[in-house]
Amino acid sequence: SCCSDGDGPLSSLKLRRAEEKDSEPIFNLVRGLALYEKALDEVHVDERVYQLDGGGDNPMYHCIVLEVEGDLDTRGDADADVDDEAGTGAGAGAVVGMGFFYFGCSMIGGRFLYLEDL
Repeated sequence: SCCSDGDGPLSSLKLRRAEEKDSEPIFNLVRGLALYEKALDEVHVDERVYQLDGGGDNPMYHCIVLEVEGDLDTRGDADADVDDEAGTGAGAGAVVGMGFFYFGCSMIGGRFLYLEDL
C-alpha cells in the first residue's frame, strides 16, 4: 500500500500501474470530470480507446491508478450525484484517481513528460 498512515483513511489506498481491466474505470473518471465541468460533449473517446492505446509493446500512454482496498467514502454530498452518474463510487477495489502520462519530444525543447491527474 502507498500513503500508509497506520490505521487511518489513507491505509485503504493503493497505487499501482494500470492494467487492461482499468480502461473502464479510467474512462469513468474522465467522464465524471467532464460531467462535473459540464463538458460531457467534449469527451470523444470511450473505454476501448484507453484499452487499445494503453496496451501492447509500445503504448501511447501510461497510467498509475489509485485504488481503494477497503471501504472508503471519498464523496462529499455535493459530488454524490456526479459520482453515481459517472460510476466512480469508492467501494472496495474501486479506482478513485489516476495519473495519466506519456513521453514526447519536441524539436525545440527535446524530451518531455506530460502528466494529467484525476
